[in-house]
Amino acid sequence: MSKNPKVKNRPPKDFEVVFDKKGNLPARVWRAGQGAIKEQNKAFPDHMEYHGHDDGKIIMKSVQTGRTYYMFLSDFDDILKAKKMVNNQVIGIFCFCRKGSVQGLRLIFDDP
Repeated sequence: MSKNPKVKNRPPKDFEVVFDKKGNLPARVWRAGQGAIKEQNKAFPDHMEYHGHDDGKIIMKSVQTGRTYYMFLSDFDDILKAKKMVNNQVIGIFCFCRKGSVQGLRLIFDDP
């Protein structure tokens, strides 16, 4: 579990994540458009870089794959509180989450 008591560890939930045809996470599922790709949610290691904000969410880009993801402000706040961001980058295990019909990227705060 996370060493920071302010951050809750939340393992991946079981659902299909919808991506656009380029493999990016759209701001809204319906924006995926034709050629949308569905993948089962799972934990995955990655190296993310902060790329700004849009539509009330944080934009993160994978240094490894170049894919772009959206993150809810509350999940980004958890990263900042846990001091996981260094030089605008976060390395760790990630998964996706949903809040209503909107999906987002989340860091898993599980100690090895």
